[in-house]
Amino acid sequence: MMVKARICALLVVMCCSVVNASASGELVMNPNLPMQLSTMKISYKPDSAWQNLPQLYAFVYHFREANGDPIGESIQLSRGANGIWQGEVVVRQSDVFLMMKVSNGKRSDDNGGAYWETLVSVDGVKPTHGAKLRAGITYIGALPENCTRAADFQKALALMKEEIQLYPDNISALIAETSLSYELKTIKSEEHQRRMKTIVAMPFDTTRENDTRSMVRALNALGRADESKKLQARYIDKFPSSGIADEYVMWQMQNTTNPGFFLDKAREYTKNFPSSANLPMLHANVIAAMKETGQLRKAEAMLDSIPNASAMAYNELAKFTLRFDSTEKESALRYAKKAVDLARQNRILIRPAHLTDIEWQANTAATLGDCYNTLTSTYFELKRNDEALATFYQAMSVTKGELPSPTYAQAVMLLMQKKEFQEALRISSQGTIMNVGGDKVLTGWHRTALDSVLGVSEASAMYADERGKLVDSAQTLNLYRQFLQRLDRPLLGGKYYELNRKPFDIDKLNGKVTFLLFWSSWAEPCQKMIPIVNALFKKYASSGVVNFVVIDTWEDRSSDRYKIVRDFMAKNKGLYFNMFIDDEDKLAQKYGIMGVPTRLYIDKLGRIQYKSTGFDDSAAFVEEVESTMGLLLSDKFYYFQ
Repeated sequence: MMVKARICALLVVMCCSVVNASASGELVMNPNLPMQLSTMKISYKPDSAWQNLPQLYAFVYHFREANGDPIGESIQLSRGANGIWQGEVVVRQSDVFLMMKVSNGKRSDDNGGAYWETLVSVDGVKPTHGAKLRAGITYIGALPENCTRAADFQKALALMKEEIQLYPDNISALIAETSLSYELKTIKSEEHQRRMKTIVAMPFDTTRENDTRSMVRALNALGRADESKKLQARYIDKFPSSGIADEYVMWQMQNTTNPGFFLDKAREYTKNFPSSANLPMLHANVIAAMKETGQLRKAEAMLDSIPNASAMAYNELAKFTLRFDSTEKESALRYAKKAVDLARQNRILIRPAHLTDIEWQANTAATLGDCYNTLTSTYFELKRNDEALATFYQAMSVTKGELPSPTYAQAVMLLMQKKEFQEALRISSQGTIMNVGGDKVLTGWHRTALDSVLGVSEASAMYADERGKLVDSAQTLNLYRQFLQRLDRPLLGGKYYELNRKPFDIDKLNGKVTFLLFWSSWAEPCQKMIPIVNALFKKYASSGVVNFVVIDTWEDRSSDRYKIVRDFMAKNKGLYFNMFIDDEDKLAQKYGIMGVPTRLYIDKLGRIQYKSTGFDDSAAFVEEVESTMGLLLSDKFYYFQ
């Protein structure tokens, strides 16, 4: 496997497993324009679904002017006799904008995707410098997943304009407003270029990271790449541990296929950013690079030399050693034990600033379970069966049973060898439920366990019925998991067009489950996915209960997109579906489309339940579509609501 494929995960922001719920209460902040270094009181009145919960928390995201990502904080609320939950938020000196939601630790009320928010002031009257800009940026999708709000480009643009009215010298706001105006087509290319030239000629504080980052973007927009690179290089030389330097080294690592270069940059990154939340994932990917360069046996010494090397890195080393060096199983055991020991010490990962402590706890439990799982597999390979079973039960406890089918199958086999048939049946049944039916190996062991408990003839007669009950339970559990992660956002209206310019209202998609794909002819991932979309369309279109809508957007402004699509359809005569047009990208703007291909999954009631962007793997894409469409077509999905 190419190193590039392994290290792409480095720039992926970690997502918390705290999910949205349909609850929608009322939250009030007092004062509604708090000052820096002050205390703001919050009151939350839950709706009927949350009235009897034992505990609620406010998840507060503190935005600073100089940094795009917020600092997450969880605040425990107390319930009054009137059923109103109350708490206090300390506004920090660096805060310019606050955004919040309410959570019970598992599900969240995020005010229908809008969140609750407040600007921060210096005097109780005027928003502080950068407050409205930061608020505006939150509406264009540039946030970590755990605090991503419903996009609203027009609101973002309005806030940027208001920031400029308050602070005309805010370079970052001027550049952001000009760029977004051009994207929304409120200004033409000539005006965009004129404004940008004026802005980049303005003096600015070269020590301010946010302004420097904005100026780099502005120079690139003007085609002045050499000046942009020089400005960036000067800033990195002066501030080698800055966010700009961090992003640049990460970009270099993400875009290389050279394992040696990747390892050099990883060492540089470790030295310059010793407390970065990217380090654990980076060091885990270093193991892959060392395997690629034939240095896997040197990886332990490398990890031991790193201060605070994480459990994740040693866990990856154990996995790679088991997989690629069968003579080193004892070494793999040493690595796996070390991973578990570090995990017990909470040396799992470095908590990213944007996650609250409660959101972070959900992530760490999964990694700890993975470490136990690796240790279980290592003991199994070494035929140390009692220890393998002991760590299996530890992994079960930590993950609440969220373990893969092969791990369950190994445990059942060991239990069968010990003639603990009843326990083998219990474990195989649980594994079948937790893994949506399980794989063929686990299914085989489940039947063998049932045979051993009940007798072959009796078990054979009733196996199909028992298996059916387990699969039904598995599907119900999986449905519930998916249901908890839904977006549950309303359609916002808008039109898309046929090639003859006949308009269609997106609201008219109500009544059927809808797969809505935003696509561009120039994007390679879009081109690769079209044959698969075509096959899926053929499968679902005949059902009569599904809408399959493919909409072209984000084409070159100087080109006739109707002609582009017409030509594409002419060249691809085997397509079963028609392609529609997002005239002037208005629909993409309204629905916050930040990349192509992006698909929205809309339920029968006309609500957006799931959103997904990108295309890497055909099988994964098909699985995503089929599982999501199957969920939205199921009557059980609507029973949960």
